[in-house]
Amino acid sequence: MKKVLISIFILYTLNATQAQKLVSNKGSISPLNSQSEMLKLVNEVRKRGCNCGGVKMPPVADLTWDEKLEKAASMHARDIYQRNELSHSSRNGLPTYKRFELQNYIWKSYAENVAGGYDTFLDVLQAWLESPGHCKNLMGNYQDLGIARYQDFWVMDFGTKKSALK
Repeated sequence: MKKVLISIFILYTLNATQAQKLVSNKGSISPLNSQSEMLKLVNEVRKRGCNCGGVKMPPVADLTWDEKLEKAASMHARDIYQRNELSHSSRNGLPTYKRFELQNYIWKSYAENVAGGYDTFLDVLQAWLESPGHCKNLMGNYQDLGIARYQDFWVMDFGTKKSALK
């Protein structure tokens, strides 16, 4: 038990590349794929700040998990998997914000990261952190987060509700 707790502490204090080395199918830590684990890891990155393509991004506030964004992300992950095409538009041409609105998420601001070919959240998070645009989305001034995976396709939706801004 002590070994597991120490490993979890190390996992959340190291960067994603180092943390990934601690994760194995036979180890005591499973790949990070649950809502709470993904949210915690994203918020750890946001609390530290990071470098996005040579631009120093300062620490930003934690995100809150949003079921509506998760549902929008889930539907889109399935859609892009079925088409085998990375896109921010759905099969029928709906852009990100329209997919949010279909879930009754009334947004003031939003962003979306999509990716394919990654088996674990640590893998896709590392790829997004190494991509300047995706990294800036991760470090953006948003309040809500929903993440979904379908097979090896991932969608990360960020938003701030209209009512959340003053």
